[in-house]
Amino acid sequence: DPRMTDWQHLPAVVSVTGHSLGAGVSAIAMMALRAHGFSIGESFNYGMPRTGDLAFSTAFSDSFTGSFWRVTHGKDPIVHMPPRAWTPWNWRHVEPEVFYPGDLDDGFKICNVGTDEKCSFQFGDLNYVIADHMKYLGIDMGQKGCAGVNLTILI
Repeated sequence: DPRMTDWQHLPAVVSVTGHSLGAGVSAIAMMALRAHGFSIGESFNYGMPRTGDLAFSTAFSDSFTGSFWRVTHGKDPIVHMPPRAWTPWNWRHVEPEVFYPGDLDDGFKICNVGTDEKCSFQFGDLNYVIADHMKYLGIDMGQKGCAGVNLTILI
């Protein structure tokens, strides 16, 4: 894409983050940015749905080992979307997962396989608490949580 040459003034290292669908989009963006020569720094995604198939998940995890974390919280339903029962598409998570079962004080677990029952997989596809999707690391992820915050967005 010729427009990418206009971006050469960007920092040498780019970090990418997202929440919910934005987390899935950010994973795709990380792969695209890396393919265009950008160096991707530490990146965290919150409440991320299954974003690609096994080939995407493997390529992503191989590309960003040690610099990417998929953060999940309690019984967040979005991290179980699309449901595993939709097998024709073979959706998979990117890894690793950093699972917070409750509040920050409850600690976290790190799982390197999307089917590890020590993390969010233990709840299956139908055991939901939508409030767990709306709050990560004690921060409200909705509009209320962003009130009064100046955001810088690069488009």
